[in-house]
Amino acid sequence: FRSNIRVVVKSVKPNSPAYQKGITKDLIIVSINGKSAERTDAKGVQTMVKEALFDTNNKRNKDGTDAVVLDIVLRDPTVFQRKLAGGTLKEGESISTQIAPAGDTTQRYSNGS
Repeated sequence: FRSNIRVVVKSVKPNSPAYQKGITKDLIIVSINGKSAERTDAKGVQTMVKEALFDTNNKRNKDGTDAVVLDIVLRDPTVFQRKLAGGTLKEGESISTQIAPAGDTTQRYSNGS
């Protein structure tokens, strides 16, 4: 599901695995297991997470059992906002929101993600 809206973490349950890994409210989900989540809505991100959890190509533990790999890249929008508002850019430095270019808004994959 492609859109011009980013998926933002709305809440994190205390003592959850996400909380323990330092995920906080208002972070933007950038990618899941190397696949861009930019311009994907919440349902698309949910699909991407489910696919990652049930990926048959996922890594294996030393004992041969499946090891679930879920690599989520997050971005803190306040870093961008502070640099933009504070004028703290050095000569030659640039900042970007890194959203995918506008244009084609068709779904990338047949499953809707």
